[in-house]
Amino acid sequence: MNHFEIDLNSIIQEKRFNPRYFHFLKARDKFLNKSNIKFINLGNTEYFPLVSDGIHTGVKPITDGEIKYLYVHNLKNGIIDVRDNIFLSKLDSDKFKNKILDNDTVLLSVVGTVGLTAIFKDYVKYTTSLPRNIAYIKTNSSKILPEYLTCFFMSFFSKIQTYSSSGGNNQGLVSLNKLKKFKIPLLKMNKQKILADILLEIIKIEKKFLNSIDATKKNFRDYFKLDDKLFEKINIFSAEINNMKDSNIWNATFFDPTWDKIKAHIKKKYKIVKLDNYIDPIKGDEIGSINYEIYTEKSDDSLPFIRTSDIYNNQVDLIPDFFCDKNFKKLQNNKFDKYDLIINNDGKVGIPSILTNTDYVFQSHIRSLKIKNKSDISQFYIFGCLLSEFIGEVQFKKNTVIQSTIPTLANRIKQFEIPLSDKKFHDFISKKVKQSFDLLSKKKTLTEKIIKYIDEEINFKDFYN
Repeated sequence: MNHFEIDLNSIIQEKRFNPRYFHFLKARDKFLNKSNIKFINLGNTEYFPLVSDGIHTGVKPITDGEIKYLYVHNLKNGIIDVRDNIFLSKLDSDKFKNKILDNDTVLLSVVGTVGLTAIFKDYVKYTTSLPRNIAYIKTNSSKILPEYLTCFFMSFFSKIQTYSSSGGNNQGLVSLNKLKKFKIPLLKMNKQKILADILLEIIKIEKKFLNSIDATKKNFRDYFKLDDKLFEKINIFSAEINNMKDSNIWNATFFDPTWDKIKAHIKKKYKIVKLDNYIDPIKGDEIGSINYEIYTEKSDDSLPFIRTSDIYNNQVDLIPDFFCDKNFKKLQNNKFDKYDLIINNDGKVGIPSILTNTDYVFQSHIRSLKIKNKSDISQFYIFGCLLSEFIGEVQFKKNTVIQSTIPTLANRIKQFEIPLSDKKFHDFISKKVKQSFDLLSKKKTLTEKIIKYIDEEINFKDFYN
């Protein structure tokens, strides 16, 4: 436990009484006095010509549109979650044209879960806007590279600075005035470029992976001859009262006949089977929020605790919001193994992924879909089916209901149906999906390399602990 005194004038000057903040301030000032690195304020317009935040006034997010609208949890260690279906109408967006993001804009979450970061690059194929929960920063790239700033925001120093500076009653809040006082280390340009090149390599891998995912969806469309006409909106449909009683579900979307229409089209040539014949769903574990550890307070051997919000772009977040003691891994013996297919069973339902790293603890809302022994269908092929908007996505929508306030599949993943292809297509998809996730696994090493490099260059930990 740390014991230290706080000068009354400091409390009056800072207009806050937050022990964590003053602990950081004391460590930071001692560190800055001894560091050989030049530090600048984020409000220095010579280096940062634009520091602002997103839309403050009310806009109405929609699930389909032309303008992508970011949320805090779309920022993932330099990468943007592009699979979240949150948009703005063009009418709303046109009111705030100055909030449309340009390439190489650095993003930092400043409301809610503070300190998450990403850089806007061309793998985001949508025109994109953002709310006030996210700050956006343009750098003078002749003096400080935007990729380097993004890497710095992933560092221990930056996370401590952001966490400690956040106020607010019910959620974290870093005002623009506070943000502009943040200290940014100005490393030499050759060192900035080392970090920038690593981040650009991560972005290159992400872009290749996302393109591969899109190509897999197209492979399913072409092979099973699926087109958008099958999705023509059915505004009026009915359900037999006996079916409603038997299902015990009083939810209109469960009886939406869209999947039945698609299934009838596929069955003209291919066999349809239930997933229950091929998978055993295994759920993760709830460890209790008292055992959650934030990044700056975790032990060196703590493990990432993966919640449904930590699954993005069909992959698992490398540095999630929370960590936990390594002993909780014992709860998940053989539950989550390499190359297992996983889905979100609750919350952000769906988002299938393949595990390439198992150094995680997964919460109970996530399911590992274990392939049954002697199955003639691979988990990689099933992943492709669940990924397809015509097969998996439509069934996730159909089978999701609201339980209290949380969307859930309950146990209905076993009732999902998938088409059987010939062996040639099955093996082609299986190989392609496995190769895509093997490529993605390199991101972990590169991300850890960034954090190790920037933390060793700044060398703040010894002053804070």
